[in-house]
Amino acid sequence: SVTAPSFAVGDFLTDDDALRDWSFSIGDILRWRIQYVPNVKLTMPSAYFTALDAGVDRDEFDPVMATPEHFEGLRKAMGIETVLTGTLARNGEEFTIDAALVDSESGEQRAARSWHATLEQLPAALIEISGWVYDELGVELHTAERAYLEDESTLTSAAVTAYVENYDDLNLTDLVVRQDLLVTLR
Repeated sequence: SVTAPSFAVGDFLTDDDALRDWSFSIGDILRWRIQYVPNVKLTMPSAYFTALDAGVDRDEFDPVMATPEHFEGLRKAMGIETVLTGTLARNGEEFTIDAALVDSESGEQRAARSWHATLEQLPAALIEISGWVYDELGVELHTAERAYLEDESTLTSAAVTAYVENYDDLNLTDLVVRQDLLVTLR
């Protein structure tokens, strides 16, 4: 049998303080979107909670998995092979998400791509990024799994906005409650 790739979603960084909650929320949403595919064929340790085990400090000036040392620490501690990370920017009404899949051993980008989206287009972009991850990792999805991943009715711009607006409170909330909130906000 084929071993499932070990994968984690890291932080999406931004230079814009007004986008801080957006950047963290996008990382959360992508993590759950990718994990919720039925019969998920990826191994996804929770990098947020296991980062300390990997010797990775977390504070707002030194986010989880932003540097090669972090990738190496996560690989050694948890066997994570590939990390999705990137940046978020906004120009007027348009968000730009630059995503990269980084090999944790070499620190090299395996793949990178940019998405441009208005708030209304953001859910579709996040869904597309999730599919891109599976494709770039070479993980085959069956028809039903692909349909689930690409179901646009499962993520709305209102849900994303509500998640971002409540991020500070949600950050203190149990992860399962946060995931459930995303589902109920559809």
